Amino acid sequence: MIDKYQLRQILAAFSTGLSILTVGCFMGWTSPTLEKLDLNKNQKSLLASIHEIGHLISPIPVGLSIDRHGRLPCLILSGVLTSIGWIIVILTRDLYHLYFARFLFGITMGITFTVVPTYVGEILDTNIRGVCFTLLPLFLNSGHLVEFVLGPLLTYETFAYLNLVVPIVFLLSCFFLFESPYYYIYINNDHKANTIFSKIKASYDYKEIKEKIKIVKYDNFKNLKILMTKCLNRNFMCVVLLNIVQRFSGMSAMVAYSHHILQNNIYSIVFSSLVLLFSFVSTLVINKISHRKLLLYSCFGCFLSHLFSCVITFLHYNEVVHFKYDYNFMLFTSICVYASIYSIGLGPMPNILQGEMLPLDLRGIGSCVCSIVFTMSSFTVTNMFLKINSLFVNFLLYSLNCLFAFVFFYIYLIKTDNKELYEIHNNFDAVENKKDLKQQE
Repeated sequence: MIDKYQLRQILAAFSTGLSILTVGCFMGWTSPTLEKLDLNKNQKSLLASIHEIGHLISPIPVGLSIDRHGRLPCLILSGVLTSIGWIIVILTRDLYHLYFARFLFGITMGITFTVVPTYVGEILDTNIRGVCFTLLPLFLNSGHLVEFVLGPLLTYETFAYLNLVVPIVFLLSCFFLFESPYYYIYINNDHKANTIFSKIKASYDYKEIKEKIKIVKYDNFKNLKILMTKCLNRNFMCVVLLNIVQRFSGMSAMVAYSHHILQNNIYSIVFSSLVLLFSFVSTLVINKISHRKLLLYSCFGCFLSHLFSCVITFLHYNEVVHFKYDYNFMLFTSICVYASIYSIGLGPMPNILQGEMLPLDLRGIGSCVCSIVFTMSSFTVTNMFLKINSLFVNFLLYSLNCLFAFVFFYIYLIKTDNKELYEIHNNFDAVENKKDLKQQE
């Protein structure tokens, strides 16, 4: 039963989810809009991808800012920048102004993907943390679907005005948000931390929470060696690698080139709808299956679906076998299976584990690294898809990536379900200490 304290947590998570919705909207905006603009192929390509530059450079200052200035100011900044971007889109169709607007969107994307998992992970109780984290991809995919469906039906200006509404609603919701109590613990403001805990926790022991949280503040680069050593621990490496393998499972390419792959507009809309539907299904099963098992099942399922796509593509294009059923329909079915399995486990899990497994003193730089890795991986997968120019090779790489992920996380990923954040971090420290003792013996 959800009490008033957890209701406040859920509403806060929903509010931050609106910032994810803004990202989904501007990511999907180019698909129906590029045809309305008088641009050549190179200009369209740059307009569609230039936001990745902003996404790449923003996590570094944001990762430092969330520890200095807090999580909430960064979220508000993302809403302001998105609103400015849509105002530019409304006022002009000049190419260079649109480039700048898309660049601002990229900065927003970097802020959002760095801050939201951190903030949501810090404010939620253990029994609702997994469910609320799965809502984040749901918001992202909802943004994609809204753009794909409404974009072709509306004029350029009307479509831009509609998109402007989303960040404005998000900014209005920020008036009801609260700062993360863990930020106040980090800056030694016990009064404010205790006040926020009292609003979102039915019962808690503040002294116990603070005592069990290990906080190490790094003065510029004096303790760089210590920091790098801690960054190489198993928790951190699992979170970073999960962001990489999630992108290299092929979803970025599927979204960007779904029409090219499936050769059918209806198939593309069904594909996007399935991603959204199973993102919702994920919220129903996330607390019934351990996060570790769900990720492993998803990785192995994605491996099998990509392997099937790889095999039928090879057989089709080399004319080894003449299929009784239409090849495009078989490929569409296989990709839909992948999209469904991905959306339940591999899709939402990076946000969940990033919010759970990064210790407080690594929260800023850790989120920064994850966002940069996510961006570079996404750009690489999307950019290389057409350059490889072979569906067989692409699907083969995606399947091998998912198989590697299954093996790696089976060996190294720890169980985090129903544990407080300090328990997860202390659990890892205990494991590492045991290893050190064995090595000394």
